[in-house]
Amino acid sequence: MDIKDYLITKIRRVLGIVDTLDAIDRVLHTQKRECLQEILDLIQSGSVVQCRINQINALAPIDPLKVYKHCLVIGDKNHFSFMIETHCADWLCSKIDYGDVVLDVGAAFGVISLPLAQAVGKKGQIHAFEPARKTQAF
Repeated sequence: MDIKDYLITKIRRVLGIVDTLDAIDRVLHTQKRECLQEILDLIQSGSVVQCRINQINALAPIDPLKVYKHCLVIGDKNHFSFMIETHCADWLCSKIDYGDVVLDVGAAFGVISLPLAQAVGKKGQIHAFEPARKTQAF
């Protein structure tokens, strides 16, 4: 009996079959996420990747995405998918209307600017500023 089977047997005795399947699913989810985070680290600095940021398709430089690798979520098999500061983005988007002009001061890598741009639409404008020179490089 290998270690995986041994652990499953032990877990089943303690939790029961439904809880066991949930526990296994959580472990596999964690392992998949860790694997994706390792892949992110292997991508060459300066590269641009197709990804989803807060459920918006984007082409993004890999370097700032590596900063947000803790926000990586398991989702689309064809893209890295990140959910970054969604509570802030959702709240801000609820306060603006289609066609508004919005200033994003301290925009960092623009993860809030993307959903704001969708909220204001084609008739609106987003002006994003980032004062930190290190962040501006991205």
